[in-house]
Amino acid sequence: GEYDESNLTLEKMFLTFPMDEELKSDDLVGYYTIDNYRNLGEKEKAEQALEKFKESSKDETTKPRNDTLYLFQDFLLDYETNGQTVNKEKLDKIWGSIPKAFQRHLNDFYGFDLDELSYIYGTYYNRKDILKSYVERKKTFEDKDTVRKVQEAKRIILSKY
Repeated sequence: GEYDESNLTLEKMFLTFPMDEELKSDDLVGYYTIDNYRNLGEKEKAEQALEKFKESSKDETTKPRNDTLYLFQDFLLDYETNGQTVNKEKLDKIWGSIPKAFQRHLNDFYGFDLDELSYIYGTYYNRKDILKSYVERKKTFEDKDTVRKVQEAKRIILSKY
């Protein structure tokens, strides 16, 4: 939740190492820059950062992971901008980009937490198996949004259909 502080830290890093081209195209820096702007409601800056880092992601060994991370950020930008309305095409595209081994444990996707996607996908498609895993991971969280999502997931899990 310290998105402003995170942005300041990244900005200081860029100022400290202005000639470091590798830093400017680093996958972690890119992902968290986009995430910070998105969480701060700065959609235009998030979209600009998304395009910038998608273009700079050229390492073939991390490209599949990065493509999924950027699809995730793009999906969330659309989802949050449109009143939490799911874009089915984007949802299916991102879900299809995630290896099956990760789909039930998105809280650790190569060290990134994409668990929000578990909740969205599970509720959209009524996937009780995914929601059960989500609830198990989130049941001890106390923030209001997570508690609300866990309650909704439990309601779906316990429903007949």
